[in-house]
Amino acid sequence: MSTGREKLRSIVLRTVEQSGKVKGANFDPATGLFRAAATSIAAREIAEEASFQSSEGSRPVQDTYSIANVRLLSASQHLDVFGKLIVDDFVFPPATVARGVLEPSASAWWLLEPGIGPRSRVLRGWGDRWRMQEEIRKIPAEPMKEHAKRRLEAIASGAEQLGLTVRRDPSGAPLRIGELETPPAATVTIRQLFAQIKLVGTPIADLEGLEYLGEYFYRWLSATAHGQLHGLMEEMKPKQLSPGDPGIRLTAAESSERAVGLRTIAAVFAYQEGFSRLASLHGWSRTDWDAWVTESRRALVKLQAVLNE
Repeated sequence: MSTGREKLRSIVLRTVEQSGKVKGANFDPATGLFRAAATSIAAREIAEEASFQSSEGSRPVQDTYSIANVRLLSASQHLDVFGKLIVDDFVFPPATVARGVLEPSASAWWLLEPGIGPRSRVLRGWGDRWRMQEEIRKIPAEPMKEHAKRRLEAIASGAEQLGLTVRRDPSGAPLRIGELETPPAATVTIRQLFAQIKLVGTPIADLEGLEYLGEYFYRWLSATAHGQLHGLMEEMKPKQLSPGDPGIRLTAAESSERAVGLRTIAAVFAYQEGFSRLASLHGWSRTDWDAWVTESRRALVKLQAVLNE
């Protein structure tokens, strides 16, 4: 195992550890929920959620935060596994796992956008669940289709109680809810997430200043996960077949150091952005976390310059 990979592994696993410490200090085992500081955005929005309840006992604002929490839990577990895979000889699985960090982190990041208020928070949560039920409805199993149909109707009925316009087909089934904020495509959200990270001027070689850095990461990792040849080839490094014939090249199933570093940047940066929003909205102490984010990013960018050589 190279020294570079050892450093990458350490950064990844410490990122998981640091976020775990923050979550552990703010988890309430009695409720099974994270605590929100009294003056935090999350506390203010949750205090106002009664205005958006479609039924007694419903928690529309809290539900949106819970969806984001689950996504970040998934991302952190994928990141933990990704860190352990860095030091192994696997070529392709780490890219698939890195994608498993990237997408849920970006989804949570979108749900947790600050400054949108409780109404938009609810509409984003409903929109996320609406999209999910539409996907479930595509499963070729009647019980699943019926379940999705009932859930879509529940969302639509709740929206109508709040005065939102629901477009229905001739049979009365809901088709669309006005003002509902459905999640953007993953490529859009991930592009937006990375666009607001300041990387211009950093030594990331040919990616320096690339406008659509996040989309590049996502499409590359997705291509690998889907078995598309250009993604698989990006993961490997070329190897000369015969020293006496430099014109003939064979691609060896050995990870490119450049690829290892870049997918680490993609996974770590995306998770850090999503988790930072969760911590910020809940008003958690972020002194140690923010210091680690700054330190780890500097280390990753500096290390990538070496791996690119």
